[in-house]
Amino acid sequence: MTRIITIGALAVSCLGAPGATVAVYLESSAAGQVITPGTQVEWSITFAVSTGGNVGLALLVADLVQDPTNPEKLNIPPGNAASIGATMDDFSRPLGVSNAGEGGATTGYIGVQRGAPGTMNLVQIGGGQNTFGGAGPPGLGQDFSVNVGVGQGPTPQLLLSGSFPAPATHGPHTFRRE
Repeated sequence: MTRIITIGALAVSCLGAPGATVAVYLESSAAGQVITPGTQVEWSITFAVSTGGNVGLALLVADLVQDPTNPEKLNIPPGNAASIGATMDDFSRPLGVSNAGEGGATTGYIGVQRGAPGTMNLVQIGGGQNTFGGAGPPGLGQDFSVNVGVGQGPTPQLLLSGSFPAPATHGPHTFRRE
């Protein structure tokens, strides 16, 4: 059996005053549970933006990493591109500003794998709206109409979701967002 625990912290950017508050959450139904090896561990990163002194989220980038003390490491696969909602499309290529896709992916918004083979974390999940006032180069920042109110709804906004197979080695495994 493998135990999955999730914890972490993150920095983000909002349009408007520096007093904005952004709460970012890493959630999984497997958090704190004992599960069998190979079970798909579903995860999601959501966020909520305060309504005072800002007009919503402009940029959010997070990493999903495994603790270096985990009994077994794995390559965390990129997130699910189908989970990028209509609002967040403007943060992803070609409309928004995000990393280039790797391994056949059209966008790096779903995260890119970094680290030694067998221990790769998922870094730079997310992206930003094109707030520069004009279209970027082909394939990047093509929508320069800034959406206001992103993340300011009654429930947290989904950044991305994905899954990975639970490691086979028994013991506590910690995954967090940074």
